Amino acid sequence: MSVLYDTSCLNLPLSWDYAPGQLAAIRKIHLPFSNLTWVPFATIPKQFSFKDFFSTHIHTLDGGYVLRGCPKPVAEYLKTNRADCLVTGSEAILKLSGNHVEKESVQKQVRANHKLGSTYEIELNQETIEKLDRLKKGARHGNKPQLEFVFRDVSYEGSRCFVFIDAKKTLQGAITMVKRSETAYNIELMLKHQEANFGVMETIIHDAFYALKKEGLAELGLNEVPFIHLEKKKKHQLNHVERAMLNVARVMKPTYNYQGLYYFKNKFDPIWRDVYLCSSGKIDELLLLEMAFKMGYINLALFQTMNDILDPKALLTRLNIL
Repeated sequence: MSVLYDTSCLNLPLSWDYAPGQLAAIRKIHLPFSNLTWVPFATIPKQFSFKDFFSTHIHTLDGGYVLRGCPKPVAEYLKTNRADCLVTGSEAILKLSGNHVEKESVQKQVRANHKLGSTYEIELNQETIEKLDRLKKGARHGNKPQLEFVFRDVSYEGSRCFVFIDAKKTLQGAITMVKRSETAYNIELMLKHQEANFGVMETIIHDAFYALKKEGLAELGLNEVPFIHLEKKKKHQLNHVERAMLNVARVMKPTYNYQGLYYFKNKFDPIWRDVYLCSSGKIDELLLLEMAFKMGYINLALFQTMNDILDPKALLTRLNIL
């Protein structure tokens, strides 16, 4: 029996957005071994529903498709089109009608930072994009290889951007976000200078939360934390693909601290929702490896390995041996 979904009101996959224009835009990445096309980003005209866009732009792709960051209703809809779906992580959602940013631990950081500077929403133009690029390079992990096709780049014209600038006019941190539904935005990039004030990112999120609430919107998404759901499962509960994901996660942990990301987002007491990898083909270890390579996880792992070879003392310290 077929299942009907009101696909006109579905939140889009992560890093997809709605735009007021008439033209659709789609980013396609070919995965040669599986012969599938991964669509990490797409911009949907406002008058389209997800179902319309899927039928005209995704379902017709030669060889089949892969979509990352799908919320459960989208995954359930795709399953009715015979898609294979796998939970890959959880996204953190802040309801703008809630009190997610009212915790005393967050408020204390906000009060301290408001004495030192202010949060502003800025227009993304050539000058501000260059400033954000410099901020990105000056961030704590700015010298590492960067992940690709996971978040919208700072130059994406559909983004909104909130920044924190201190009394000395120093850009200390920034977030970018895209419109995911008529009432929801999702944070893409979170950038913080390595010498930024303590709690500056919490302050930007707090101030953006109230700015969006004032506009009458309903949700602010903090994006995905990958792998974290696997930590909650016992070994015998994992299938072979999930075991492969968990092994990758543990190898990547020194260079991609997903647990630290979870702790940061969880301080806002968000609603955690599963996100899915969905494909018209079979989701197996080969597909995960292809995507990990395209996203730059392999380069990150190689970078950390070389650093460990050159600085074994740092490796032993990180492993709590020294």
